This record gives sequence, structure tokens and C-alpha cells, in this order.
Amino acid sequence: MPTWLRPDWKRRIQEGASAPTEQILTESRLQQTQAQWETMQAQTRLARVRLEQLIGRPLSAQDEPQALRPYQTDSPEQMTSSALKYFPAHVRGQAQLRSQEAEWLERKADLYPEVYLRAEHQRGNFAYADIPSVNRVFLGLTSRLGAGLTTGMQLESIAKKREVLVSDLENVERTLREQIQTEWIQLSSALNRLPSLKQSLASARLTAEAWDRQFLAGRKSWMEVMNTVRELLQADLDLVDAETQILLGSWRLACLVETPEMALNKMQHESAMRP
Repeated sequence: MPTWLRPDWKRRIQEGASAPTEQILTESRLQQTQAQWETMQAQTRLARVRLEQLIGRPLSAQDEPQALRPYQTDSPEQMTSSALKYFPAHVRGQAQLRSQEAEWLERKADLYPEVYLRAEHQRGNFAYADIPSVNRVFLGLTSRLGAGLTTGMQLESIAKKREVLVSDLENVERTLREQIQTEWIQLSSALNRLPSLKQSLASARLTAEAWDRQFLAGRKSWMEVMNTVRELLQADLDLVDAETQILLGSWRLACLVETPEMALNKMQHESAMRP
């Protein structure tokens, strides 16, 4: 347990080994830490409420939701190719584009006449008796050009709409590719920083413990001990922040590349396979 949390420092102040201002500084740090702790507890309760809304049932006191570990990500190109199959805006844009192309082909067919052949066989006649059977063959030609240049204008209008849809699809692809590359770079950076942050935390913990012992021996000042504790806390926060970025980045990538259901099933499977 660090010295600044133990009652030894009060005894040192009473005996004159430490300045009275150290007590004021320590109590101020403790109050600040307590306020941060209360804020964290409130955020934890809020997160549980949000989780209950997502899963549709209340969580019992024994339930401790565990963050799923991220699965191994592919290259940005592979993720973009997979994302285009499931991204809602891209799927909708492709469906609209196919609809416009079908309508354009239908309107284009109106420019050409329709040739039809009809064969008839007539037996008897309601008006005259004893009329022999008659065979007839008709060759016809119909057109649906419409008045003036109606069909041509419709084709031009559909072509313009198709160009807009193609442009929208390209924008969706560019935006999606940019999002995937951004998330992938941030996730890779956090993964690369993780070993260094763990080593930094271990070193800061050893330093804090050494300064704690030297303070009791009278070789370090109170401010030096407080500074090492602050560095230890900062190293711990940096590590937690990197782990949080890895978790959130993995989920964001998963929801971009696949559907949320597919991502959840894949993460659960990968988590179950790991020791």
C-alpha cells in the first residue's frame, strides 16, 4: 500500500519530519481521487442501464458483463471488399441502381416497334349457314413512341438519375473505405503501443515502490513520492485507454465490415476458442 494512503505521514508531520503543507496536499489529492471514483461509478451504472436496454432484460447483481476480446482483423482491402456486401447504404444504392437500369431498358424498348403474328381458324358463321372453315394469318406492327419526344425525354431523365445513383454509390464507397482505413490505423497503433505501455506501467510501479521505501528511510521527499504515484497513475490510465481503444476499434470495424449479429457471433466464437 503506498505511503500516501497510510497513517505514517501524519506521524511524520507531527514529529517534524515532513512539512504541514504535505498533509493539505495529500488530503486534496485524496478528495480529487474520491470525486473521480464517484464519477467512474456513475458511468458504470449508466453503462449497465444502456446494456440492459440493448439486451432487453435487466441484469442481476451477479451478472458481470465481460468485454469480448477483439478477433484478428484482415487487411483494409479485404475488409472494404467484405463491407460493401453488408453496408446498408451501399446495398440500398445498388438496389436502386438495378431498378433504374431495368426501367431504362423498359423505356428503351418503346423506341422500337413490336411485330406480332396472329393465326386464326374460323369454323362456321353466326350470320350465314353452310360457310366453310376459314384460316387467317395476320402480320401486325405496333409502336409506343408517344406524342412528340416523350420517350426520348424519359430515357434522358432515367439516365440522369442513374448517373446520380452511381455518383452516390462512389461516395458511399469512398466514405466506407476511409472509415475502415481510419479505424484500422487507430486499432493497429493501439495494438503496437500496448507492449510498451505495459512495460511502462511495470517500471512506474517498481519506481513508486522504491520511492515509498526510501521515503520511510528519509532519503526521498514527500513531493518526490507524490510525483511517482502520479506517474504510476498516469501509466495505468494510458494502458487502460489503449485497451479501451482496442476494444472499441474492434467493434467499430466489425460493425462496418459485417452485420452486428455476424460480428457478435464471430467474436464469441473467437473468445471461446482462446485459452
